[in-house]
Amino acid sequence: MVYVKVMEGDFLLTVDKLFFDVKGHLHPPDRIISFIRYYPNKKGTRIINNERYTKVYDLKKRFKFLEKKYPIYIYYDEVFHSKMQGVPIDMINKIYYPREKIKELITKSSKLKIEDDVLSLIQSLAENSGQAIDDFGITGSILINLFTDESDIDVIVYGFKTAIKVYETLKNLIHEKKEFKPCNKKELYKIYLNRRMNETLSFKDFCNNEKNKVLQGKFHERSYFIRCVKNWNEIKETYGDKVYYPMGLSKIEAVIINDEEKILTPCKYEVSNVKVLFGKKESIKEVVSFRGRFCEAASVGDKIIARGKLEKVVDKSNGEFYRLVLGESNKDFLIVKERG
Repeated sequence: MVYVKVMEGDFLLTVDKLFFDVKGHLHPPDRIISFIRYYPNKKGTRIINNERYTKVYDLKKRFKFLEKKYPIYIYYDEVFHSKMQGVPIDMINKIYYPREKIKELITKSSKLKIEDDVLSLIQSLAENSGQAIDDFGITGSILINLFTDESDIDVIVYGFKTAIKVYETLKNLIHEKKEFKPCNKKELYKIYLNRRMNETLSFKDFCNNEKNKVLQGKFHERSYFIRCVKNWNEIKETYGDKVYYPMGLSKIEAVIINDEEKILTPCKYEVSNVKVLFGKKESIKEVVSFRGRFCEAASVGDKIIARGKLEKVVDKSNGEFYRLVLGESNKDFLIVKERG
C-alpha cells in the first residue's frame, strides 16, 4: 500500500472528480479522513478544465450527498468509533499542497486580482512577523483553482512558534486598521446565518464571542480566514495511539485553565471546575474542535458554557480521560459567560 502524508489544509481530487479537504493529521492506513467540498454539477458556478462545480459546506449536507451519490467515501472508523468521511488511498487522483500553491503564484506572470490579494496578505504577514514565506500556505478554493471573484482568502500558517508570532503580529496590524480590519457587525451577522448559529445562539452572544477574533477578518476589503497548524515534527500522536468513544451530547459550564493551543486547528482548551448542565456526569478534562470557527473562543480564566459531543479518550500510554468535542453539529457552541 502506498503511504500518503497529508494534513489539515491539503486537498484531494478523487478519480470521481470530487474535491475533498483533509481534516487533521491522524488517518487510517487505507484512507484519508477528509470531507467533500466540491462536486461536478452542470448547474455549478465554479469552473475548472471546462467542468462546472458546486460547493457543499454544511456538514449534514456533505454526509447526505455522499450517502446518496458516493457511499464509498463513507466509512466507520475503528479509532474514532464514528461514521466518517474519507478518501481511500487508491481513489486519490491528485493531492494539492498549500505551500506549493504559493510557489506557483509567485512565479506566475499574469495574476488575477484574488491571486494578487492572497500573495499580498501572506507577504505582509511574513514581513511584519519576520517569518519565512515557506511557513505559509494557500488553501480553500484558491488552492484548487475553483475560486470566484467574491471568494475568501484561506491561509495556512505552519508551526506552533511561527503561529504565535504571526498571531501577535496580526493583532497589531488589525489595531492599526490599515490593510487588516476586523469583521464589522454586518459581516458577523452574515457569518452567524451561514453557520446557522441563529438556531442555537442569540446574535448578541455570537457577536460578543466573534468580534475580537483576528484569524478572521478583512484584508483590502476581501474576507480572509487563517488556520494555524503544527508542523510534522511537532505532532507526537499517531493514528491508533489513542482510541475515542462517543458518549452522547453534553453541555457544560467550566473555567479555562490552559489556552496554549487556542489558535491552532485543531484547537484545545483545558478546563477545570466543570459543571455538567446536560449529559453524562463525567469529569471533563478538555474542550477541543477540529473546526477553525472555535479558535480564539476563550482565554485562561474565562468561565465558559459549551455544547458538543462527550468523548471518552483511551490513551494506551496514560490511561483515559473525557473531553468535549465541538463542531460536529451546527448546534454546538462555546461562549464566554464571564471574562477572566
